[in-house]
Order: sequence, then structure tokens, then C-alpha cells
Amino acid sequence: MVGVFDLIKRLAMRIWGHIDESGFKLSDSQYGLGDTERCVEIPWALSWYRGERRVLDIGYANAEDRYIDSINALKIPELYGLDLVGRSIPGIRPVVGDVRSMPFRDGAFDMILCISTLEHIGWDNTIYFNGPLPQDPGGDLSAIREMARITRMGGKIVITVPYGRRMNYGWFQQYDRQSLDRLISASRCRLIRKDLYIYRAGWHQASEEELENVLYKDNEAPAAAGLACILLKR
Repeated sequence: MVGVFDLIKRLAMRIWGHIDESGFKLSDSQYGLGDTERCVEIPWALSWYRGERRVLDIGYANAEDRYIDSINALKIPELYGLDLVGRSIPGIRPVVGDVRSMPFRDGAFDMILCISTLEHIGWDNTIYFNGPLPQDPGGDLSAIREMARITRMGGKIVITVPYGRRMNYGWFQQYDRQSLDRLISASRCRLIRKDLYIYRAGWHQASEEELENVLYKDNEAPAAAGLACILLKR
């Protein structure tokens, strides 16, 4: 019988880079050339799945097909998706709601996935949602507190956000070290892993110093040019 980790590893080798017990690894010096941060954050996030039964994906309704296909390939027993808009996807139980006030009991989930979503919370989301949503500069802090509330003790929260120089682009914000540390602190969860990446003719692991002045679409990136991937434990 193929184990969950073996399934993830086989999937990764076909689609992405390399995954081992310590997580996702970039496969070569030009990994993801011409591709968005999705080619890093999707395998990075899913590499931490270890057979958890109840999983919530936040922001699933606008996810790319490669993410939907990959998460469904894991055969998660109870996979829920929460978004401001509904979307019917086989294998995902849809819930329409706001991440700042979710309709779930305390400790409801073993694992939460929030891929390139937190940076949009509280900002202009009209490209995703046609309705009145007042701006809320502290919305991401409210959201991560809610995420921690509905994660069981010992459960995981996986987050990815654009990272570099602190900047508000209107429809999303880019985090820097200080703002990301504030977000992690608000969760009251333990930081297990933090990996940083930069786009320079492909995706590469990066230091804080390399990313401190990076802006959206720098270095001819198709979207974010810097990325932070975070694993928290409740």
C-alpha cells in the first residue's frame, strides 16, 4: 500500500521539484523560469500533508487548476474549502464565508492551507468578489487568529505570502520581516519552518537581506518576485 508521503513525493517528481522528509526542494538553478510563485508555494505547502483527516483550504475558489488537481490527488478524507464566493469542485466541500469570522467550531481542523490569500484580506477584493467589503487594514491579523482558533492543538497551519519590501498594492499587501513576524505572533502558534524565495531567472532560496528591497514583478517576475512560506503548529 502506498503511503501518503510516498504519494506526495511521486506527484512532486512528476510536476514540481524534489520533496523529501524535510520538505520541498528546488530541482535546478532555473526552476520555474517564467512561472509565478505558484510553482513554489503549491508543492511547498502540500509537502507538509501527512495524512491529516480534516483539512481546510482558504481561498480555494480562485485557485489554479494545478493546485486543485494536486490537492485532490492526495485523497484527503474531509477536505473543505472556504471562500467569499462559492465554487463547486469535486472532492472539496464548499463553504461560503469570511476568514475573519468562520462558521466552524474551535479545533475543527487538523490542518489549514492558506496559499497566497492572507495578503488580500481587508483590501480591495472586487476582482474576486462583487460586493461591499469595507477595507480593514488589520484583517489579516483577525484572519490568522480565526485560523488558529479552528485548528486543533498540535495541528498545522500552512501560509504563503508575497514577501520583500513592505508595500500596499491596493488589492493586496506585500509583507516584510516585521509585518510577517507580527502576523505569526498574532496566531500564538509555534513557528516550525520559514522558507524564503526570490525570482531571478527562475526561483531560488533567499535570505532576508536578498529580499528586503524586492517589489512585486521585480527581476522580470510574472507576479511576486519574493515569497515567504510558513509552517505553524497550534
